[in-house]
Amino acid sequence: MSTHPQFLSLRLSSDESRLMERLHASLGVSKSEVVKKALRLLAEQVNQPQPVDAFAAGAGLFGRYGDAQRQSSDIKQVVRERLANKRSSQIVGR
Repeated sequence: MSTHPQFLSLRLSSDESRLMERLHASLGVSKSEVVKKALRLLAEQVNQPQPVDAFAAGAGLFGRYGDAQRQSSDIKQVVRERLANKRSSQIVGR
């Protein structure tokens, strides 16, 4: 592994340049450090094991919007009420 610094030049679009300026200012680090941090973050994402099933892929999203148990029981109650209404209307219609 080389111990001397490697240099990189890159061209940024105007949007990317504005983003770079914003990150540079908000993080309080050099532009080189912004690129290095982005490189490390990307490497971490690439090295993350990929989910092998649908449940694992959505695990981070489950429960984000409240109590899943409560939502489930609410849905069950609505279904029960609709079935009861349907049955009672069928009996009356005979």
